[in-house]
Amino acid sequence: KNKPGIKTDKLTRLLNDKKWIVLILLLVLVFGYYTMYRNCWNMSKDSNLYYVYLRSLFFDGDLHFTNDYMRMGGPVYSMNHQTGYWLNPFAVGCSILWSPLFLTGHLYAKCFGFPADGYSEFPYGISINLAGLLLAWIGLVLLVPTLQKFFEDKIAILTALIVWFGTPLPFYTNQQPNLDTSLSFFAGSSFLYF
Repeated sequence: KNKPGIKTDKLTRLLNDKKWIVLILLLVLVFGYYTMYRNCWNMSKDSNLYYVYLRSLFFDGDLHFTNDYMRMGGPVYSMNHQTGYWLNPFAVGCSILWSPLFLTGHLYAKCFGFPADGYSEFPYGISINLAGLLLAWIGLVLLVPTLQKFFEDKIAILTALIVWFGTPLPFYTNQQPNLDTSLSFFAGSSFLYF
């Protein structure tokens, strides 16, 4: 809202109009979904090591990754011969953040006759990729009010847009949403916001 007697430039008025910000964020989400869907199950070795916790705990009820590693192209790390467990130096956080959409994908697989094994591209691949995309988008949305606590609205919104368009975040969010980059951005934005 403009104060009486104070002129504002067009950019300030545009950035203060929340409809444009919502439109920009929705376009980021739609573009991200399209590019992510084309590369749905492009799981790298790192992605597999993040994902194996979720798949093994949900389907097998354990953290023995033998069957998971064999199905995903073989073990990447060696076995701890004292415990009999395959080593996995990657954190479980991605699996925790992916789990709501993973469960939605599993329910979809059961209802519509897709393989309900945790390995299929659709719906499991799409669900964890969509989780990465949505969480990055939520992180971007949370960044704006966090910055507005310290800076003018115009600066806060421009900074959020610069973070999005001026860093590798769009690439990792749209091309590799099954890595930890989008989730780390979401976690950092959430931490600062709350």
